[in-house]
Amino acid sequence: AVLEFLAARMAKDKIPGLQIAVVQDGRIILNEALGLANLEHGIKVTPETRFSINSATKSFAGVAVMQLVEAGVLALDAPIGTYLPDLPPAWAAIPLHQLLSHQSGLPDMVDDEGVIGASEAEAWAAVMAKPLEAPVGSRFAYNQTNYALLGRIIAARAGMGFAAHFQQRQFGPAGMARTLLGD
Repeated sequence: AVLEFLAARMAKDKIPGLQIAVVQDGRIILNEALGLANLEHGIKVTPETRFSINSATKSFAGVAVMQLVEAGVLALDAPIGTYLPDLPPAWAAIPLHQLLSHQSGLPDMVDDEGVIGASEAEAWAAVMAKPLEAPVGSRFAYNQTNYALLGRIIAARAGMGFAAHFQQRQFGPAGMARTLLGD
């Protein structure tokens, strides 16, 4: 019944492929790979297929920030300019916790077409030239700029790159040997 439900849902929502595992009382009772991992080449999903988790990585970034807070390297109420001196003045005073909660008022570096600018440097220049979209802390507005800045802060304060910090401080200790950050 579960596989039939999934197949119907995949067809309805145009989901090309997926993996599902159900664990009950510490035992895997269902482990299936359905559909295609690559439409262009007709490559099927297998139990070894890796999937991008996209914005779910924000949870890992939040953990990384809190690990650095616990280590005394970051402070949630500190202005982000404390950690990134190259920010526009309007951005520099934003408290770190406002990035975590998407209440910074910052403009989004991603629009309907994707990341603005042809390169990372161009994207940062373009978004930093924009005014704040709202007063800091006045409203929730999900955007990529908040967590892109957190990534830069993590890299600057952890003494290693963002991806290395995730590997050493989260994926490794959790036994997530096949998990990695894509580019």
